[in-house]
Amino acid sequence: LRPWWCWSVCLRCHAQQCGTAFMSCNVPFCGKARKAVSDELEGFESGGPGRSYEEVFKEKVWDKVGELQEEWHLQHEEEEDERNEVLGIPKKMDPWERKQYIV
Repeated sequence: LRPWWCWSVCLRCHAQQCGTAFMSCNVPFCGKARKAVSDELEGFESGGPGRSYEEVFKEKVWDKVGELQEEWHLQHEEEEDERNEVLGIPKKMDPWERKQYIV
């Protein structure tokens, strides 16, 4: 198991079960995801046959936390690349590129 995958699952499971007010939870992405999904589901009628509001809410929160986490990581990578470029730190090679360079 990869650490980022475990972290992602922990964040998603917490957000599905969290009962605190949207912006009072300290867990990353939790309040923001739950607020966005709550706003999206405002005026919710039915999630289809046999699907309750809670089931639809949990499913959408799971997806939204993943989206927010991915956006954060991409932004963080871009900022790190820019910082390294300014500081003159060479870009890290991926394992395949490093193997080709050695050979």
